[in-house]
Amino acid sequence: MELNLHTIPIRDTAVLAKLISPAEESGDIVVPDSLPDIVRIVETNARIELRSKELRGGKLYAEASAVVHVIYVPETGGGLCRLAVTLPFASAFDLTDMNDPTMQTILTAELSEASARELNPRKITVRAAVNFRCTVYAAREVFLRTTVESSAAECLIETRCVRLIDGIYEKALSISDSVELPADLVGEPEIVKFETEIHLTERKQIKNKVVLKGDIAVSMLLLQDDEHCPLRSAEATVPFAGVIDCIGVEEETSLDIHCLLARADLKIVRESGTDRPLLAAKCELQTVIEAWSEQELSYVADAYGVPQPISCETEELTFAGAGEAIELRQSIREAINCGINIRRIYLCGVEIENAVIYGGETGLTAAADGKISLTLEAEDGGIYALTKSIALSLPIETEAAEILSVAAVDKSYHISGGETVEVRFTAVLRLQSGGTETIRQICRMDTLPVETCDAPIPALTICAANPGETVWQLGKRMNARCAEIHSANMLTDEVLPADRLLLIPRAAGEKGRN
Repeated sequence: MELNLHTIPIRDTAVLAKLISPAEESGDIVVPDSLPDIVRIVETNARIELRSKELRGGKLYAEASAVVHVIYVPETGGGLCRLAVTLPFASAFDLTDMNDPTMQTILTAELSEASARELNPRKITVRAAVNFRCTVYAAREVFLRTTVESSAAECLIETRCVRLIDGIYEKALSISDSVELPADLVGEPEIVKFETEIHLTERKQIKNKVVLKGDIAVSMLLLQDDEHCPLRSAEATVPFAGVIDCIGVEEETSLDIHCLLARADLKIVRESGTDRPLLAAKCELQTVIEAWSEQELSYVADAYGVPQPISCETEELTFAGAGEAIELRQSIREAINCGINIRRIYLCGVEIENAVIYGGETGLTAAADGKISLTLEAEDGGIYALTKSIALSLPIETEAAEILSVAAVDKSYHISGGETVEVRFTAVLRLQSGGTETIRQICRMDTLPVETCDAPIPALTICAANPGETVWQLGKRMNARCAEIHSANMLTDEVLPADRLLLIPRAAGEKGRN
């Protein structure tokens, strides 16, 4: 006969899959007739722009483009020239095995490599590589077995604290603004390179909505029409704000917010009437919000029958482990010998790449590569670009499931000794702590036929506990009720005392199976 297990539904959003699809494209650039021949390629930089995603026929189709800029020294001298090419990328993720009407997909595209090679003084070939990343979510309902409605079963109830994802919300925030630049810029300079940092400065949660405010810090390398100073750097801060609809979010809801610059169109213009130089910015921020809560789940982890034997079936449920996001910081000071006498640094960029978590004899470690890029002018007037990668290793003192984000902050540099640049920054890695929690619970109980036995069963047995044995383990081994073992031996702890004989009471009619 099947025993009735009391169940409660647990609803959350589960991660069905995390998928990666690499893509690579190449193309040629022919120098326009209006530009001089190439003497030397100084630098190749690129930015990736996510264009579209479409779920069709069980597949997610993704499109992106890489805008590649090649900066070179012209044969005529007098500064730098820039060539640009846009490389299209496409990929498809097969999701036919995850057919679910509640399925959500979060898609990102990350540039992994960009390079250029001179074929002749009038032609360059470029190559770029992109990683498309797709995270698939779906709403689910599972049932927790909390108690059994029968006195015939002795049950072990365990409790785990887990992290439940209440919802995933995504929105593209459009930004269109003009901000003031230094007044001494000559003409309408051309942006040959830029780097960005997104700062989320304020968030406010109201019922079913999240209000965000922040800014995008832009560092630029500019080419201006000035024979005395053709190349210079400039900085600007572009503010943004937006409202994201998040059904079910309240003021006290816990949120993780991720912002990624999906598109950026930056130009320098002159303000009508004042002639002040302005940075005209049209950007798109891909914003993903994860709403979550921590909850203690109690469930029937084990059971045995008293006096009638029972059989049990079990199942496993997997949840995200409870725990706040943790932040790891490492201060870096790196000296880069450039091999030339340096006049000035135009731009210093730092990126954190290839972050992973691995385990060792001493525990978990977060490892990553710090990529430092320098654009500088030598004393002889030559313009050069240098890059250096350094290995980062940060010990993790708690269990971590995945890396949420990486960043380099508090960047600074100075020229030391004429040929050396000392770069300082802080590497920041945000990790989700807690790992995963797997609950193995009893999902079905059935009583078994009672074996007939003519031999009398003593109402009281004396036995010794095994080393480290708990009251539950002893009761299951001796087919006795835990509460009666506690009462007969005046026990207060769950772990039994060593080297002590214990009384094991049995009710009349029970059949011993020890």
